[in-house]
Amino acid sequence: MIDTLRKSLELFRVIPRSDLIARITPTHQAPDQIVSGEITIVRDGVDKWACFHCLGGCGETIKLSLSKNGRPRWTAISDCLRRPTISP
Repeated sequence: MIDTLRKSLELFRVIPRSDLIARITPTHQAPDQIVSGEITIVRDGVDKWACFHCLGGCGETIKLSLSKNGRPRWTAISDCLRRPTISP
């Protein structure tokens, strides 16, 4: 239902089209399981990883550590329409 609402709002240009859609999972995905157009956020009580394919088209899998103890410190959040925001 959320995906249908987001797509309708994008179609009628109420909101801009998203390049990535967030998917939360408790386990790390293999590189071949990461879907283009999705960012997989690995969350098992705490955020661990954000994984997605390069948006530039090279197909490279990008893995960002979301560990609060690591450097660089990345954060990944998504809104109610599953649109992600990633920041250093």
